[in-house]
Amino acid sequence: MAANELPEKRKPVVMLPRALSVLALCAALFGLACSEVDRTRGRARFGDADAPFDLAARYASGRGLARDEAEAAARYLKAAEQGVGDAQLELGMRYDAGEGVAEDDAEAARWYRKAAEQGLRDARFDLALMYAEGNGVPEDDGEATKWFRRAAAHAAPGASRPD
Repeated sequence: MAANELPEKRKPVVMLPRALSVLALCAALFGLACSEVDRTRGRARFGDADAPFDLAARYASGRGLARDEAEAAARYLKAAEQGVGDAQLELGMRYDAGEGVAEDDAEAARWYRKAAEQGLRDARFDLALMYAEGNGVPEDDGEATKWFRRAAAHAAPGASRPD
């Protein structure tokens, strides 16, 4: 190349957007590691309906967070209100057993019903038991039978069909 020629321009190789690169550098310099719990909390802040359920499970088990049944129940409630069926079932079980919340059979039945209507087999079975025993709902053998049958049909191979 002659002394008066400029070098050929090269396109820079960009592995990450600049903002992410700077953020990663800052995190590395200041030891700001982002744990799974932090990422889950971030997902919750941005409206991920499954994130409160994930946090609730961590509070309930003590995995990554201090075990806290009341906080677990509060997080399950948030997820259940967002329509997460597994959270509705879990909340029903918590009201049924009085774990993290005051025992309340009517609330248990309400959450079991929401989860059962989403097709969760265990919720259908638990709701059937509530009707069979008259816990939280009026005793009703017809309703109990209906929900037992739905739970059984859900569990039988090849028997899944619209309700």
